[in-house]
Amino acid sequence: MNSTRRFMLWTLALTFPLLLWTNTDAKEWRGIVPLKSSRADVEQLLGKPAIDRTDFASYHYNTERVSIDYSRGPCSVELSQWNVAKGIVISIWVTPVSKVLFTDLKVDQARFKKLPDYHVGTITHYVGGLW
Repeated sequence: MNSTRRFMLWTLALTFPLLLWTNTDAKEWRGIVPLKSSRADVEQLLGKPAIDRTDFASYHYNTERVSIDYSRGPCSVELSQWNVAKGIVISIWVTPVSKVLFTDLKVDQARFKKLPDYHVGTITHYVGGLW
């Protein structure tokens, strides 16, 4: 097996469990709890959203953008993945407005290999744990 393929397999093996963990951990944010809070709860806490759709809302702040997905209804409803009532929060995504630099993370850069993204020239990947 060549070194590139071995590198890719190790990267997938190390990254996949992390992705599973981060995607399944429902965290409260500013009093909003996934699978418990309703659209009314969110609007009481945050006010009216900048973007408002049936099953999605977006809030814009100076330092972050917040996207909230709502249930379309219980599993019996077409395209619904959650067995909760319509309008219940199923996910919260918080994205910083400003760039986060690798140096801001205060980690030992020597533990990571810096790799350019092959598709987007302005993106750099830092891969660790293999060296």
